[in-house]
Amino acid sequence: MSVIDLIVAAFVYYLPAYAVNGGMFFVGSMVEGGFPVSTKWIGPRKTFDGLFFAICCGLSVGFLVSSPQLGVFLGIGAWLGTVGSSFVKRQLGIKPSAPAPVLDQLDFVLGATLLGIFVEAPKVEYFLIIVPATFFIHRAMNILAYKAGLKDVPY
Repeated sequence: MSVIDLIVAAFVYYLPAYAVNGGMFFVGSMVEGGFPVSTKWIGPRKTFDGLFFAICCGLSVGFLVSSPQLGVFLGIGAWLGTVGSSFVKRQLGIKPSAPAPVLDQLDFVLGATLLGIFVEAPKVEYFLIIVPATFFIHRAMNILAYKAGLKDVPY
């Protein structure tokens, strides 16, 4: 397998998680409210509506690129990763939407990887490609969202 093929395969594997992570931002900014998982422990922005979106989005993208079952597990894993990072941030006293370097970038990848293992474990090479790529993609997308007026801060 060539390096390009390996990079493409890594992104295809993780595409449901990326779609869920990016999609939750857009859905969350368009839809107010929702039923929060726990405002005390996680904050008001992590909702069961987000879980429903993660399942539907993961299923749809998984159906298109790999397998629906893997897509659902990666989608739910991505959502759980963001919920887990919100919990950690609250416990550390970090305010909602305040930056938490590394945690903010990798929460969904780690959650997706941990849940995806139950269906089809990613090759180690996929993970080693996705982790550094996610830092650059996350930064670029946040800057674009900021410049487009979708975010108040560029991080």
